[in-house]
Amino acid sequence: MLVHGKEYLCVVKYSASFASEQLHSISTTLAKITQNPRRLAVELTKPQARFSEQGIRNKISRWLTDPFVREVIQYQLEQHQNQWHLNFKLDDSALQQSQPETRQLRADRPLA
Repeated sequence: MLVHGKEYLCVVKYSASFASEQLHSISTTLAKITQNPRRLAVELTKPQARFSEQGIRNKISRWLTDPFVREVIQYQLEQHQNQWHLNFKLDDSALQQSQPETRQLRADRPLA
């Protein structure tokens, strides 16, 4: 924080209600986003499915435009016997790192 031309550390503290709202938001976002690759994975297993690799990757990249989602959802696309297979998973460690943390910094001294 910049106060009167000097940088100061400040206290950042999350309340329990704010943390629960954040967690709910993250859960809702991931639930909505993971439905799309799940449906696509099912479509790819159908015999009449005609998808190009570029078309599949374009669809996936549109779903993963949010930097947070791109960090947390990982996917693997492979072709076996002229049929595409899509696997995706949530990266637990990236998800845990995204959780708000309570950090207490001293606000009474400059950074210098």
